Amino acid sequence: MALAGCAAAPRFELPDSPVQGMYRSGVPHTDREGRRMMAFEAGRSFLPIGIYHGLQGDHFGRRYDPADLAAAGFNTAHLWQVQDIPAAVSAAQRSGLQVILPAATEVELDTVAGNPAILAWLGEDEPSQYVPAAKTAARIAAFQELRARLQRRDMAERPVFVMEPAGLSPRQASTWRQWIAQGDVAVHFNYPFARQFAPVRTIERVAVSVRRAVQLNDACKPVWFVYQAFAGQAGWTMPEPIQMRSMVYAALIHGATGVMAFGLDSYAMRDGHVVGIAPQPAASYGPTPDYDNSGRPPLEVDAAQLAKSRRLWQAVAKLNGELNALTPVILSPTAAMTVEVEPHGQAVTPMPVRILLKRLPDGSHVMLAVNLDDAPLDVSFRFPADIIAVARRFDEGSEPMRQGRHLQDRFRAFDVRVYDLRFAGAS
Repeated sequence: MALAGCAAAPRFELPDSPVQGMYRSGVPHTDREGRRMMAFEAGRSFLPIGIYHGLQGDHFGRRYDPADLAAAGFNTAHLWQVQDIPAAVSAAQRSGLQVILPAATEVELDTVAGNPAILAWLGEDEPSQYVPAAKTAARIAAFQELRARLQRRDMAERPVFVMEPAGLSPRQASTWRQWIAQGDVAVHFNYPFARQFAPVRTIERVAVSVRRAVQLNDACKPVWFVYQAFAGQAGWTMPEPIQMRSMVYAALIHGATGVMAFGLDSYAMRDGHVVGIAPQPAASYGPTPDYDNSGRPPLEVDAAQLAKSRRLWQAVAKLNGELNALTPVILSPTAAMTVEVEPHGQAVTPMPVRILLKRLPDGSHVMLAVNLDDAPLDVSFRFPADIIAVARRFDEGSEPMRQGRHLQDRFRAFDVRVYDLRFAGAS
């Protein structure tokens, strides 16, 4: 599944800058069945907008329907492994969803092999966290054997990937670097909102982990990011909608070409003592099997937690609409244009505002910008050419100030901006 020029690419270096410059020759992504692509093609290129622990059918007195996920703007679902996988794949296909299958369902390949609704396979889960360093080489060899077997039996070269944590701790750094390069897609999660990090003054850690995943894979492999949409008894706190949106845009700006929420609230999430997002979450899903063998009863939550779950579901659904609209932008080459970014205010980090500038075929540009910090900032952008038109997408309020080559706007804490831009002389 190597991309042309990928294996022989020189070691890719990303400068430490607020302006992200990867993907100037093309954006590594896939089509709906995981075939690798570098150039955007309307009707074929695919940006996964997903959610973890998708379910289908009746479970413990509740009905789950993939059509509800599609209605909320998702196009991808990772399927919870303890269910009728062939039935779930069929239901997802009817709803227009692609699915990510856990490798534990390999025995069911005779039923699902070749189904066009399959996007990818999850082959390993958090190995840098749980596999001792002395056993890493043997485990990597086993993963590569599994990868070859899945692709051979599936009769397609769909991606088989490793799900990794953020890998920011020194203890994990070495093995994280080994594992993040093993899959056909580089996939990791990064969850900033927990009591151990409180108060969360910045989400810079998202920028760090995504940027590093891009760099370690020479900017020629798709990078998918799993973002936090849950709270839990271990100290995890539910992000506010503006924080969730900031996480997702930070990941996209630093090179992610797919995003997935963790996760859909259900008995599966509560067994792990976390509450996810759902349009109608329940305080309790009743007595259910102890899937994680923890010996603990499933998590029950109060009315305040249910309200936060519903609120974040609504915010994610709105964000999904933005991402669907931005897919041609995100999967277009990055513009080779020098931009100066100057934030003014009491920033938490040295480079709080990050941007990604895309050039579209008609000569126009779209700029994604995110404030990583919990601090309001006035931000000035200076371009190499005069701005002849500017408009903000997805948010209301006054237009940014522009004069010649300069653009100035106000960012709230954890704010996001998407600008449509036209420059003098561009065609």
